[in-house]
Amino acid sequence: MRLLSKTQKVIKYYKRVTGADPDGTEYEDYETQASFFVGNVFQTAGGIKTELYGERITDMISIATKDSDYPNKHDKVVYKDKSYKVIAIMNYDHSVLDCEAI
Repeated sequence: MRLLSKTQKVIKYYKRVTGADPDGTEYEDYETQASFFVGNVFQTAGGIKTELYGERITDMISIATKDSDYPNKHDKVVYKDKSYKVIAIMNYDHSVLDCEAI
């Protein structure tokens, strides 16, 4: 896959943090400080991914990046004012993040 610089976009993401209430109940939240990385965004598609994710695939995007600083699994990605959660990361000579709308 070619990652052309003219098609790459700056994408904002927030790291996941876990907290606990006084009664011991854990909850998931995201940092307030955003970080950024550069990548190519495209609609998630393909036969294998359709089998894996089923009807959820319509609300998913994939992001290909060569940045070394990119979100981890369960971090929140914001693209075009819509929030996504990283659900899978595949590493090749570049990294591909599968993100599901939240």
